Amino acid sequence: MVDQQVEALLASLDHPANQMPYQRVLGIKDFLNLSESEQALVLHRWLQADEALPPSHQLTQQVIEMICRQDNDHSSQLVWQAEQAAYVMCCYDDCLYRYRVDIWALFGSSGHAKPSSQGWILSDDGRCQLILMAKIDDIQKITKTDTINIGKHRYKGKKLAQKLRIPFWLRDSLWKINHQGHPYLIAPMMVWDLSSGQRLDSFAPIGRMVYNAPD
Repeated sequence: MVDQQVEALLASLDHPANQMPYQRVLGIKDFLNLSESEQALVLHRWLQADEALPPSHQLTQQVIEMICRQDNDHSSQLVWQAEQAAYVMCCYDDCLYRYRVDIWALFGSSGHAKPSSQGWILSDDGRCQLILMAKIDDIQKITKTDTINIGKHRYKGKKLAQKLRIPFWLRDSLWKINHQGHPYLIAPMMVWDLSSGQRLDSFAPIGRMVYNAPD
């Protein structure tokens, strides 16, 4: 019965950003509405995901403490070395994120996009690659000094990040693309329609983003 209750609670906390592989997202606001015992059970299972063995209860408690911090320190991270892979947990904008550590490393390896037979290589650290598989008209790496039009307004740097609620770890991994004459801003596992500023739940209108790594 406990397993069924946990699975039901997890389903109620499902987040649209979970459509992307190598990333899990948990809505903090709804999570904090659970009782303390429910929080511990749900987070323990959520962190484990498809790993054979769960994390320690100590790690689960550390993640709960990170979630409940009130100092707005978005740079806090926790690392869990599981059996299959290592994972990074971090918080931003009422969301808890869980990334595989190898894709987390790619966030710091993004340069100018390079064309390939599969699409556009956005990030490459010599071991893994993040590729946008889409036929696009053009692509531009966005820096902190570049100005972006969103609807009728213009933003850059910190103002752009605040407007679109871009996590700090993705702010150096932004590209503007045009697809079928329509402007989008993309980051790993995130895409925005620049005509409206709306964040989309998936890359479906453009193509898809894939992660290439050795077995």
